[in-house]
Amino acid sequence: MRRAIVNGQLTAPKSRHGRRAIPINPDLVARLRTLKTGRAETALLFRGAQGAVLRPGNLRYRVLIPAAHRAGVPWARFHTLRHTCAAMLIDAGASPLRLQRWMGHHSAAFTLDTYGHLLGDDLGPHLELGFEMR
Repeated sequence: MRRAIVNGQLTAPKSRHGRRAIPINPDLVARLRTLKTGRAETALLFRGAQGAVLRPGNLRYRVLIPAAHRAGVPWARFHTLRHTCAAMLIDAGASPLRLQRWMGHHSAAFTLDTYGHLLGDDLGPHLELGFEMR
């Protein structure tokens, strides 16, 4: 992630931690490459009807909210997708450090404060320390 849209303006991410590579499925990479064909390296892949930066409000009201209603989750918004991604990464066993990097947080502690409630609270199996007690 190298750029963000903030208040309708294309800018750098909020912090150096926000600038990151996000691993995505190879099939999605192939589909995105077809969109990129014939465009400048810095050109936007997703643009508004006139070729300008997408306006988040338009995208929210014209696409996301209707899709959320059709899916039966009318309360869902873009940030909901971010939290869902984090929950799925935790469920898949991602470490707190990997989750921090995916989410672009400044520290793993912040990530754990935000998503720690999704982690199991059990201590797991006993440790096998490799020696016997006498």
